[in-house]
Amino acid sequence: MNMDIWPRNACGAASCEKLAQLFGDLSHPLRLALVRHLLATDEECVCSLSRGCRVDQPTLSRHLRILKDHGVVSDRREGTRVFYHVVDPRVAPVLDSLGVLDLSHRSPHFTEEEP
Repeated sequence: MNMDIWPRNACGAASCEKLAQLFGDLSHPLRLALVRHLLATDEECVCSLSRGCRVDQPTLSRHLRILKDHGVVSDRREGTRVFYHVVDPRVAPVLDSLGVLDLSHRSPHFTEEEP
């Protein structure tokens, strides 16, 4: 009798840990809103993100740092401006499968309350 609880195509332990980390990164409402917004806009200046998310700059920086440190987003500098974009290829399919990604809605403003 086979007592395996994982389907044959299930991820290994290391892959599951990485996926769990991604879910952890996206589990905060502000980080989820930031990632959704970045996917919809492709790239955004941190000054625009700061205006759009309606949180103080240190809070925004902390959450962007978490996303960057875990490889979800990356940044590029253009003079004094810093632009962020999503680099983890798993993010869009994961959010799409959960029904929380709507790339047709490209709002310049977003809040933690957005679904």
